[in-house]
Amino acid sequence: LGGDGDEGRRNATEAANSVSQDEGSRKFVSVDDELAGDPTASLLLYNQAVLLVQLGENQLAKLTLEALFANIMLLEVPLAVKTCVLLLEVYLRVYRGNQKTNAKLFNMQGKATKVFEYLEKYVESMASPADGNKNAGGDSSGTASFNQCQAIVFKFKLKLCKAQLELISLNAQRAKKEVKSALEIYQKQLKDLAPGSLGDTPLPNNTTGLILKANLEYLRQNFKKSIKLLNSCHETGQLNDTVYYNNLGCVHFSTGRYRTASMYFTKALACRSRGNVSADILYNNGLQILLSGGDLKLAFECFSQASGRRLERPYLWMRMAECCVMLHARNLNRHGPDGRKLQGDLSGHFNA
Repeated sequence: LGGDGDEGRRNATEAANSVSQDEGSRKFVSVDDELAGDPTASLLLYNQAVLLVQLGENQLAKLTLEALFANIMLLEVPLAVKTCVLLLEVYLRVYRGNQKTNAKLFNMQGKATKVFEYLEKYVESMASPADGNKNAGGDSSGTASFNQCQAIVFKFKLKLCKAQLELISLNAQRAKKEVKSALEIYQKQLKDLAPGSLGDTPLPNNTTGLILKANLEYLRQNFKKSIKLLNSCHETGQLNDTVYYNNLGCVHFSTGRYRTASMYFTKALACRSRGNVSADILYNNGLQILLSGGDLKLAFECFSQASGRRLERPYLWMRMAECCVMLHARNLNRHGPDGRKLQGDLSGHFNA
C-alpha cells in the first residue's frame, strides 16, 4: 500500500469503511474524475482498490483503478505505475473465464492497450537515465546499471502479462508472439544478470513463460508437448503443486481420460492446506464430475464454493443449474446415472 506509517494505515481503514457490504447486495459510489486526480485522494483511492481486490470485489476495484488511470498524468510516477500494474491484474481476474459471454471484452482490450502504452514508455525512461545521472560522478554508472536491470525485468513481466491478456481474448497467435518475446528476453538478457542486480529483490525465473507456452500447446491440442513443458517446470521445483496438478487435470480431461483428470484435480484440491484453493480449480473439478456422470451433489458443492469468487461468470451458474436439473431427473428415474450427453469447456485455464 502507498502512504507512510500510521497515515497509510488510516487511509486504508477509511477506504475499507467506504465500501458498504450488505447481505445479497453491494453498493459503491462512482469515482469522480477530479477526485481521482487529486494527489491525496488518489493515494486513498489506490489503497481502496488494493483492499477491494483482497476482498474479491474485482469489479469495484476496476472502476476505481480506471478512474485513476483516466487521470494518470496527474499522478506521481510510482503511484501511476502501481495503478497500471494492479489494473492489468484486475482485468485478468475479471475477464478470465468470460471469453465467450462477456460483451465488454473488446472494450477491455482497448483500455488494456492504453495501459501497456504507458508502461512501455515508463520502461524506456528506466533504461535511459536522466542527464543529471550521467554526469553525477562515480555512482552514476552503478545507478544506470541498476535502472537497466529493472527495465529488463519489467519488460519481461510486461510481455508475460500481455500474453495472458491475449489468451483471455482468444488471440492465440498474438499470445504466442508475446510468449516468444518474453522467453527471448529471459535467454538473452535476464538469464545472464548477476545475482543481486536488483538489490534484495530476487531475479524472476522463466516458469510463467513456460507455463504460458504449455497453455498454447494445450490449446493447439499438442497435449504431449504441453505435459512435457509442465513436467520440466515442476522438476525444477519452481512450479506450485496446485497449479501443476490443475494443469495436468485440464490436459487429461481434454483427451477424455476423465478418471486420470479426476485424480489430478483431487490432488490440486488436497493442496488447499498450503494456501487458498483457486476458484478455477474448484470449477474444473466440478465440471469434470458433472460431465463424467459422477456425484452431482459433489459437483454442485464445487461450483458453489467457486461462486464465492466468480460471481460474474455466467457459465458457472449454468453448470449449477444443470446439476439441479439432472439430480431432479435422476430422482424421477427419467435418466440413468449417465444422464444425457453434456458438453463443456474447462475454465482453463492453466494457472500461471
